[in-house]
Amino acid sequence: MSDEKKSVITIDNSGRQLLEYEDVILDEDSNLVYSIEGNKDPLTAKAEVRHNIEMQYFASNDQRRQKIEISTFNQMTADEENFYLNEDLKVRLNGEPFFDKTYTKTIPRNFV
Repeated sequence: MSDEKKSVITIDNSGRQLLEYEDVILDEDSNLVYSIEGNKDPLTAKAEVRHNIEMQYFASNDQRRQKIEISTFNQMTADEENFYLNEDLKVRLNGEPFFDKTYTKTIPRNFV
């Protein structure tokens, strides 16, 4: 028989996962919103996606614990000529800002 320990995953009521053998806590959530305003004008269509993930390594040890939080926000809109893509990416390490970047892109519709 092997002395290898097996991973045990515990999931609480909110969906937060505790990976006991690895001593890691993983918490993740997403929110997707699609909308059209007014008289269902397709040019008002908007898609938004928010995603958050939190990981804590060495979760059982307050002295060694490392907490990483990653959040993204993506949005797509359009007008008659272009699609507009916006994305925000934020990373925090132990509660402090670690990385922050905003990306924007305009893509011609080319009669689409």
